[in-house]
Amino acid sequence: MWPEVEEALTKKRHEIRLTGKKLVQRLEESPEGLQELATACPHLTFIDLSDAGVALEELPGNFSQLVQLHELKCTQNGLR
Repeated sequence: MWPEVEEALTKKRHEIRLTGKKLVQRLEESPEGLQELATACPHLTFIDLSDAGVALEELPGNFSQLVQLHELKCTQNGLR
């Protein structure tokens, strides 16, 4: 599990900001981290996954489990 996800879970945070080089690094090290994020933290209301370039090409299907999510920021990436 990504440290940012673990922190959001243990500290009951309602937002995650994981952007740029750090997001690219996490995706390269553990691509399943985004799936774990949605499964472990359905209470999130804001997620920022910006500036990942082509490292972020799609979001996992289980993001639909994020029923509390109000804002998902995914700018400057490879989403199609």
